[in-house]
Amino acid sequence: MPYQDTLNCLDITTVTFHASSVEAKLTMIESDQLLLSLFTTTNLGVVLIPAFPKLHQQVNSMELKQQWVLYNGNTYQKFHKLLCTLLDSFGKSLQALSDARGQTGNSKVSVAGSVEFKACVGCVMFYGNALQCIAKGSAIDSHLQNLEPLLNDHRQPDLKKVDVEDSDLTVLTQPMVKEMDKPPQPLWKSYKEWLVLMLAHLNAVETLVDYVTGPFFCGRSISVKILVSLEVPRTIFPWETLLSNPELFPVQAVDFEPDVPTNEELFHFLKEATSSASEALEAVIKVKDSIDIEQPNWTKAAKLVRSLGEYKLPNFQEYSSRITCIMEEGTPDPSSIETID
Repeated sequence: MPYQDTLNCLDITTVTFHASSVEAKLTMIESDQLLLSLFTTTNLGVVLIPAFPKLHQQVNSMELKQQWVLYNGNTYQKFHKLLCTLLDSFGKSLQALSDARGQTGNSKVSVAGSVEFKACVGCVMFYGNALQCIAKGSAIDSHLQNLEPLLNDHRQPDLKKVDVEDSDLTVLTQPMVKEMDKPPQPLWKSYKEWLVLMLAHLNAVETLVDYVTGPFFCGRSISVKILVSLEVPRTIFPWETLLSNPELFPVQAVDFEPDVPTNEELFHFLKEATSSASEALEAVIKVKDSIDIEQPNWTKAAKLVRSLGEYKLPNFQEYSSRITCIMEEGTPDPSSIETID
């Protein structure tokens, strides 16, 4: 991920700390408290926090109900290291969760209830919740603003600089070009939006849980269905089978019109066209092979070219007549025989 790569490669020691002039909201402070509490109430947090001694001090201060600040001139470098560590661990835990479903031979075996799978779920929840706390906390905006001079811009290029000739493409891109006319968004905000996007599925679950456990949900029972995307076979579905299937393509539409071709007519039309095109392609290959040798047999080649006119395809008849005339005049220069599109 380009955004994450930029954060990982950034030299935090070259960043100048600037304190935020905006007072943190109560909800942000609560997110900071929840983040620090994760390092004392979860097994992963207890193991992780000693690697960040200055943040560990803030955790201890919070537990002792002393004054604490998550992000300041003493902690901003460790905060950056924590952010990168959580992002890397979150990605690895998601991959581990996917791998935990396992494969045996060529068939996938669901092991969602295994100990390994449940452990992976716990890791995803811990790292995801920690990143959620950071995204909603008081430190992330100030931190990204401090990093902004060293951040790479991975946003979409300015569409106004693109020379668009296609009228359809112009219509499609016009709203985007108008959007570009607005004052540019600060670069650091694009990194914040990327972080929020990475956690969108966790935010969706949190919203659902808040609603179900809140005062406005009146349902006594809940029916949960998990929709899983079907596996698409790698083999190509033959168009003949597709078009002749009455369930996928009804034989007759509800609003049937006499001028509209039936499925059977479409089938025969496509069958004839593809058959002719296939035969014509084979004939063209034979012509090419007959002249693409050291001593071509021009009489045989002319006969093959003349046969191209039998195929009722665009340009074939004109092409065969023109090339036949060249061949009949004598031994032609191969460079004078142009190819057909």
